[in-house]
Amino acid sequence: MPAQKKKTTELSQNDTTVVVPLVSKPDDTDPPVAPNLESILEENDEVAPLEQKNTVLFSIGLVITAIIIVIVMSVSLVYLRSSQTMPAKKEVVSAAMTPTPTPAFAPVTFAVLNASGVTGAAGKAAQQLASKGYVVVSVGNAKQSATTKLYFSSSLSSQVQAQILGDAAALFSVATNSGDLTGSTAAAELIVGVK
Repeated sequence: MPAQKKKTTELSQNDTTVVVPLVSKPDDTDPPVAPNLESILEENDEVAPLEQKNTVLFSIGLVITAIIIVIVMSVSLVYLRSSQTMPAKKEVVSAAMTPTPTPAFAPVTFAVLNASGVTGAAGKAAQQLASKGYVVVSVGNAKQSATTKLYFSSSLSSQVQAQILGDAAALFSVATNSGDLTGSTAAAELIVGVK
């Protein structure tokens, strides 16, 4: 059999020229047909330069996207951890900074006596009066009494007596004047009773 001359054709796609052998049919009556360009490129393991560029760009895009996701997640995690570990601000109130309320009148002096039989009851009552702006001049004991009593000097005005009664009612549940105070250097006297 005589040697046949191979017939070829040139196919062009994406700036790539490929020489492709033409395939003849067995009866050789029809003209030769070019095979599919993609199958030829796959068989020859050739990849077009544009496809290579697209693959590289796609890979770079994936890497950049992954880096951005990692950065966003890291920043979020740091923010969440810092907000959980930061202690809440505490308000510090110092006794020295708390102003003592001053009565709307000249300081009233008090004598406080304990008639309850409970140790320290007069001292506690004296502290409560001092917190309201009254001046406690003496603390002591008295004969036991069932109720708490409040006495005023006749030198106190009715407005001052009303202020003292309001404070005493709030602090000690005493709502009335038990009588005139005599024989004391204080302007008012509180006798802390059992009730």
